[in-house]
Amino acid sequence: MAAATGGFWLQLAAFRDATAAEDWRRQLLQQADWLTPWLAVLADSAWHRVQAGPYANRSQAQSAAVRLKQALRLAPMVVERR
Repeated sequence: MAAATGGFWLQLAAFRDATAAEDWRRQLLQQADWLTPWLAVLADSAWHRVQAGPYANRSQAQSAAVRLKQALRLAPMVVERR
């Protein structure tokens, strides 16, 4: 599990089970290895969120979201952590 830092993140998925979140993260990296430095599983209460980030600004996060949508047909949501 990674520690969440401030900035803009892409919310990709959320799981109640930490193992399922980590397994999905690994599968995603096999399809989009360019996400390696960005992808993390963040524990948040009962949820384990698979997120990419942090990005310095919303524009960079949105550009990454478009790339993910085109490459993997995902629909990530940009979230801001403070």
